[in-house]
Amino acid sequence: MKRFIFIVALFAALFETNAQQFKDYWTDYHWTNGSEMLSSVRLNATQVVLVGNGYMDAGYGYLFEVKSLGGTNYEMRGIPESAVKERPQDLGEMVAYMLDNGNCNGDDGELWQRREVNGHDVLIKYFDDNTISTVYLPTGREMGEVVDDDLQEIFAGTYVSTTGKKFQFNTDGTCVFDGKKNTYYMSDEGEGGTPALYITLNRQYWELEPTVDGMNIYKTVPNPDIDGLSRGKLYATLKVANDTPRWAFLSDRICTQYALAQLDKDVLRLMRNEVYARHGYRFSDARLQAHFGACKWYKPVDDNQMVTLNGVENLNEALIKVIER
Repeated sequence: MKRFIFIVALFAALFETNAQQFKDYWTDYHWTNGSEMLSSVRLNATQVVLVGNGYMDAGYGYLFEVKSLGGTNYEMRGIPESAVKERPQDLGEMVAYMLDNGNCNGDDGELWQRREVNGHDVLIKYFDDNTISTVYLPTGREMGEVVDDDLQEIFAGTYVSTTGKKFQFNTDGTCVFDGKKNTYYMSDEGEGGTPALYITLNRQYWELEPTVDGMNIYKTVPNPDIDGLSRGKLYATLKVANDTPRWAFLSDRICTQYALAQLDKDVLRLMRNEVYARHGYRFSDARLQAHFGACKWYKPVDDNQMVTLNGVENLNEALIKVIER
């Protein structure tokens, strides 16, 4: 009898521990994919709502039934508002209003996951064919700050202009511009919200156009018709140095989808394949093989089956493929 009571008590304690862990793990966490910010709110023992705020709209939510996959990994299935079992009294006015007024659009059966990938606590949204749609990264900062940091990583490196001048952009905001040391701030929006890549340097906006070989830099001019900036004359054409990988950060940092979407498909294709090239992959595409063969860091392997990507690299590759579609 005592043994039976002990087992019952043990199971009760384990259930209470798991319930507390679920509550702690789904209360007030924040993620972003660069264009949308999500905050988690626990409704009950198995259901959560992700409150969303995006660039274009705010005040909506996604409803999920959550199932543990072990450890800190969870499967999340979208549910309609009618499927909510119960909700806490201290839910908060905004979430309560959303639930009461049909502002939660959890698509019935839609698959998401919360997973730990190489130390990153990420939310992954899937298409109907179970391929990745987008990835939300944990953050405690403003969405725009995360995107700007990603853009700095994408453009960081040493470049040389066609006139022989050195340009170097570092992730700490320091740079060498036209052979002179300076500081810069990168943004994906110019004055008036013009959708383009800019660096603010010496109170001057310079538009950046990424290319397969490096980038083009343009001066900008005020455009009163759009209350913003327009592209001016070409200032410099830059070629990136080939002694180190251009986007090595993609091996340990998951990039926001919004930042990647600022690049054209040719650059994205090169970026995606560089992930493989850093592991020595041999390309059947002659142009890719020639490009990476000219890089000093490229060391091809004898057998492509030896090439494996880590979890972060796999997610970045999947995100780039989504944008390439």
